[in-house]
Amino acid sequence: MYRVRGADQNVYGPIAAETVRQWIAERRLNRDSQVCREGEEVWQSLGQVAEFSEALSGGSALGMGSPGGPIPALPTVGGGAFQAPFGGAEREAVLAQTKPAAICLIVFGCVMLLFSLVNVVTTSLGVGKGQAQELPAEAPEFLKQAMRFQTDMPAAVQYGLIALSMVVFSLVVLGGVRMLKLKTWGLALTAAILVMIPCFTSCCCLLGLPLGIWVIILINKPEVRRQFE
Repeated sequence: MYRVRGADQNVYGPIAAETVRQWIAERRLNRDSQVCREGEEVWQSLGQVAEFSEALSGGSALGMGSPGGPIPALPTVGGGAFQAPFGGAEREAVLAQTKPAAICLIVFGCVMLLFSLVNVVTTSLGVGKGQAQELPAEAPEFLKQAMRFQTDMPAAVQYGLIALSMVVFSLVVLGGVRMLKLKTWGLALTAAILVMIPCFTSCCCLLGLPLGIWVIILINKPEVRRQFE
């Protein structure tokens, strides 16, 4: 059994020697990757471990490179050669964990984009004009004022706000799509923040607020964040 030190300086394992060979074949480890036998404290490169010399020479590299030739050096990440945190079973587990939240972002953004399109139509047809006057006399005054503010707003301002909301929810959809592939962490965070802003989500803020909090907590988990490319 072996432990492997990743480019993030975290230690992974213990893992079996066969798993080490598999990671070599998958180009997730190379001869410079640091390993340590379980129960020992001496770290050494894979190239110094005779047990993996055949795998490193290309004999079991599943067709990578020429037979018997060395495996091409891996690009380093953060100064190291270990690539395991960015693929394999851990990545599949994180994908399964983030998929529901990403899909919710996409659906929420699409629904709000549809509402924005409906607003374009209603604004063009003048639907909603005079609604403040149609409210019951016992309706709260603040509600009447809010309705007047919205309906008396110049058409250019209304169209501008609708256009802004469409940009915002397009970003939400894009953030969900990128999160679904574990790409562009910053865009996923931006999407989560945008769905929590009431001035964009209107009455849907009751859904957007918990959704945004869920996504933010999820993508800030260490095992999730390091999977974003």
